[in-house]
Amino acid sequence: MQSNETPTCNISKNSTMAKVLQQCKLIVWDDCTMAHKKSLEALDRTLKDLRDNQNQFGGAIILLSGDFR
Repeated sequence: MQSNETPTCNISKNSTMAKVLQQCKLIVWDDCTMAHKKSLEALDRTLKDLRDNQNQFGGAIILLSGDFR
């Protein structure tokens, strides 16, 4: 059974966190290898919405780090 969900992060466009994410240029995600793929997809959709920018991750630079071996 496949799920057609499109998860997003629960961040209101008027919140303080949204204002920070709208202005930041770099997001560092440590231990991203431990996160589920849908978490990364949710961040992508959320940043596109918050920043009104349809580029990947709303145009922000995402630095993923972790143990990739």
